[in-house]
Amino acid sequence: MVVDVFLKNIPFSASEEDVVEGVLGALTQASESIGASMPPKVGVVSLPFDQSRGRIRGFGFVTLETGDLSAEEAVLAIFGSKVLGRTIHAERFIPKGER
Repeated sequence: MVVDVFLKNIPFSASEEDVVEGVLGALTQASESIGASMPPKVGVVSLPFDQSRGRIRGFGFVTLETGDLSAEEAVLAIFGSKVLGRTIHAERFIPKGER
């Protein structure tokens, strides 16, 4: 299942690779805990950049292939995980037209 997730509280110094590492670590741990045969994958990562401050804005979006996890399990696994030592918050992103 493909899921879009909104992430907040991302460190301003984080890179896309840092976010992928944190998210994938949390998803892999959750997947292994249920004995999943299909591992999760991180697809597109989008971290909006603040041009005036020269850094990311502290939030972002991730597209996931959840493997054997449900969308809710994937979001719960990411919620509270760490990126560069900072706890991030996650919620499922639903585009405006689908709300």
